[in-house]
Amino acid sequence: MRLHSISAGDVVRAFRILDARDEETRAAIAHVLGFDLQTEARPAATGKRALNNEKRKDEKPQARRLSEAPLFNPPLFNPQWTRAMISTMARIRSRSGAPEIEALVAAAAERQPMHSLALSISETASGADVLLDIGEPMAVFSREQARLVHMMRRVLGRGVVSAFRFVGSPARGVLGQSNSDFEAYRPARPGWPVIVLTDLGIGGGAAAAPSSEWLEFSRLVRSGGCHLLALVPYPPARWPADLALSMHIIQWGRATSVRTIKTALSSLERHGR
Repeated sequence: MRLHSISAGDVVRAFRILDARDEETRAAIAHVLGFDLQTEARPAATGKRALNNEKRKDEKPQARRLSEAPLFNPPLFNPQWTRAMISTMARIRSRSGAPEIEALVAAAAERQPMHSLALSISETASGADVLLDIGEPMAVFSREQARLVHMMRRVLGRGVVSAFRFVGSPARGVLGQSNSDFEAYRPARPGWPVIVLTDLGIGGGAAAAPSSEWLEFSRLVRSGGCHLLALVPYPPARWPADLALSMHIIQWGRATSVRTIKTALSSLERHGR
């Protein structure tokens, strides 16, 4: 049997399977799997605040605010590379550059007729639409999602990064910053990347969407002239094969680099997708 490295997503699945409901148990499980959890220290509560805290103890874990979920420490992306990776993801890529010399030389060497010139990929800076999966399996990454969106706005500009939330898949609708009801999502600007922070249903859960929904959403994004990038906290061996052929999937982990992202972006382009 082939063994795969443990990812942050696997830690979340362990929490679910073992029904880990308190921070101490979660921290112990994460430590066994090679991860450290960081929780914010809170001052001792008194008076009315203490009474409210006692009431919260009876709440079901899934009813607590997502912001109270533990934060993985260190960040899922290497902080030294995060700015460069964000800039790499948020670029409009089109075949409008100079002719590809390698393709021309290869065709000439094989004496093949050249009916058209193969143009190289040209990149221009853009903003991005960021879609946040707020389903139960991704709750543990809620602060990490917020941190990445904040960094994207610092790198690209606050006015060109729009954030939306969804459960299951964006094909079911999204919540924007100014609306309280789920609405159909449409890419705002042709060519801009649509970046989804999700587990693609790998973590399970009652609201997990089948691959067919993600394929439908991928077609929607492409029809809007955009390309879809999914940041997933699971290694490639866990990705659904059909989704890996229809969208750019990037592991949301410490080993990811600018080169990793460039390879992911170019892989589907070579196949004309």
